[in-house]
This record gives sequence, structure tokens and C-alpha cells, in this order.
Amino acid sequence: MSQLNEPVQKINGIRFTTQNGINITKMALLGQVQPALLEACRVNGLSVIGLNAASDQLLTGHTIDQDIFGYVGNIHQVNTKLIHNLWEKNFIPIIAPMAITNSGQWLNVNADHAATALAKYLKADE
Repeated sequence: MSQLNEPVQKINGIRFTTQNGINITKMALLGQVQPALLEACRVNGLSVIGLNAASDQLLTGHTIDQDIFGYVGNIHQVNTKLIHNLWEKNFIPIIAPMAITNSGQWLNVNADHAATALAKYLKADE
């Protein structure tokens, strides 16, 4: 982030995220990290597909407290039908940990919180 002129600021352990920070995060996750993960999975024989918050409203969220944390949010809805449809076709979804609001604003989401939300909404038992 600092290489791209975006200072890293944490408040109570949560990274404050500006709109520029959201753009950088999208660029890093969707343009670099996710493609690298997809390729690593593919070369190991896995059928994978990359998804993000905007993929058929996959991860819908809301800001935690925009005045304090900027564009940081939590997930309040998961399009489980999309994930189940992919599973039925034997695809493993690789999902970037970001959400999108009902108005289309992208949000930075803690990756552990995103994984927990996915497990909750998918009713994972293992």
C-alpha cells in the first residue's frame, strides 16, 4: 500500500480503508492474488473458478462504521445458490475477501470474517 502512496492506518486493529485503498485492494486481490491462486490450483489438477463480490451479488455487506474505519465492512448476505451451482459442476470457488453494498460500493473485509460468513451462510459443518 505504501508503495502506491496509500498510508496504512489501523484503528483498534482494523485497517482504515479509503476509496483509493479499495481500488488498490481490488487491483491486488483480483489482479494478482486470485489469478496466482487459480493457477496454483489448476496445475495441481483442481477445477477452480475465481469469484468476487460482484459475481452475481456473491458477498453483500455493509460498512462497520464509515466515519471511523472508512470502507471496511462485514458480510450480511451470501449468494449460496451460486456457490452450490458451482459445486454441483465440480468447481471449487476461489473467493476474494471483499463485499459490495446494495448501492455498489466495494468494501474491504477481514479474510477471516469473510470465511466465517461463508461457512455460516453455507451451513458448513466441517
